[in-house]
Amino acid sequence: MKSADTRRIGEIVNGFVKEAEVDYVGLWEIAKAAREQLGARTSEEVRQTSLQIVKQLYENGLRPGDYDYGTHMEFWPDDGYEAVLGRIEREWTKLNSDPTHLAPICSFLRPRT
Repeated sequence: MKSADTRRIGEIVNGFVKEAEVDYVGLWEIAKAAREQLGARTSEEVRQTSLQIVKQLYENGLRPGDYDYGTHMEFWPDDGYEAVLGRIEREWTKLNSDPTHLAPICSFLRPRT
């Protein structure tokens, strides 16, 4: 990956971390950023680029879960980022398309302590 790509991914991650302070971040938003802001074209490129972003979100304290749009986030078990990436990849492959607002796979928030 070129340093410009690495820097751009970092900027996108920082934006999502800030967004997560006030709202959830859906995996569909991450996939959209991979396509529109990072130029991923194929489904495989979108998935791989999105997983890079997810790893950095995890490293910044955001955790995935199922969000019921307005009231509650049911976080997935936290077994480390590799488990998170594996689950997302399996569910994405099963979905056989990019995640969407209606089929988001997961959303990200910082757990409240």
